[in-house]
Parts: sequence; structure tokens; C-alpha cells
Amino acid sequence: MKKTQILIISPEAWDTHFVSKHHYAITLASEGYIVYFLNPPNNNVKTIEIATTKYQNLYTMTDNKVARGLRFYPRFVREYIQRKWLKKVERNIGKQFDTVWLFENSRFYDMGFADDRLKIYHQVDLNQNFHKKRLV
Repeated sequence: MKKTQILIISPEAWDTHFVSKHHYAITLASEGYIVYFLNPPNNNVKTIEIATTKYQNLYTMTDNKVARGLRFYPRFVREYIQRKWLKKVERNIGKQFDTVWLFENSRFYDMGFADDRLKIYHQVDLNQNFHKKRLV
């Protein structure tokens, strides 16, 4: 049986306070899914950093911004850049994500970059109210 690869995109870092998205990640990993938890952008990181956690099947990822000013780009350009970023991440880990679970809508609000993967937009934070009408 193939293990499902899940990318969780979070507005809160893994090592800050634990909220629902952290608990979802832990639960999915404990059920045998391979979970990558993407932290908010870190300008001090030059390349994607992947770290293990104390939980089996659960990894954190930290990266710089995908592109500066991305929200001002036309949708097709934004999706192209984000799609390239996703493919770069997948090459880095040697696996393709089956699911992209988005908990914020300031960076990746047009989920078209995830192509035919299962896409879940799950807004749980009241302060994440960017681009709601443009979510796909």
C-alpha cells in the first residue's frame, strides 16, 4: 500500500504554540500518513530545510519566500511560480504530495498550483482573511 504524502501549509511555525493544524499533522502521521508541515517563510533560509520531529512520519519544512511580491502577479504567473516551487520541494524530498492542506490564504490562496492533487482549504484563524474571494 502506498503511503499518502501530505503537505500542510501553516501560518504558524511548528515550534510555536500548538493549535489545531499541529494536532491534525500529529494525528495524520500517527495513522501512517507521511506529513510535511511547511512553516511560514524565513528570510534567513537560503534553501529548503527539512527536519524530523519527535513524531514518526512527521517532518517540518522551512523555506524563504517563494517569490517577493507574489500576490501582485497575474494568477497564471503566480501559479506557474508556485508550481515550480512545489516541484522543487518534491524533488528535494524524493516524493510527490498527494494532498495539499492549506491553513492560510496569504501565500498560497490560488490553489491551482497544486494541480490535480487533493486540495483542502481549511481556515481556522480569524486573522487569515486575505483573498477569500479568490480561493480556488
